Amino acid sequence: MVIESRLRNAAIPKDWKNNNCESMNHIIKLLGDSKISKVPELIQRLDTILQLQYSDVRRSLHGTVDYELAAHAQHFKLSTVVWRKLSTFDKARKVDKFLKYVWKKTAFLTSTNGMLTIPKTTAIAKKTGTR
Repeated sequence: MVIESRLRNAAIPKDWKNNNCESMNHIIKLLGDSKISKVPELIQRLDTILQLQYSDVRRSLHGTVDYELAAHAQHFKLSTVVWRKLSTFDKARKVDKFLKYVWKKTAFLTSTNGMLTIPKTTAIAKKTGTR
């Protein structure tokens, strides 16, 4: 059973989402109660946040978290059964491969229903005399 990291870390609200306004800054302030602290304490807080983020990335690969992979990264998705059968080394290798993945954008835009495909333009239409 996957235990939600947010449930284990009371400093991070359960309803927090990545798209919250100034999200990481907000989380850092929540962990520190918006007080000035010593550098080692700040490093420990940042490490806690980083471990939570890595945990969410790992769980997004096998679909046990609120996040889902973008369409261009769906080939990284694994079932929970397959994920559990992998060794620790193989899991780390899959996560590293995902984190190093660079999406190669295509030269065309396709509509959401797939009926229309147009070439991307390299320049934006601007009025003369503007930058």
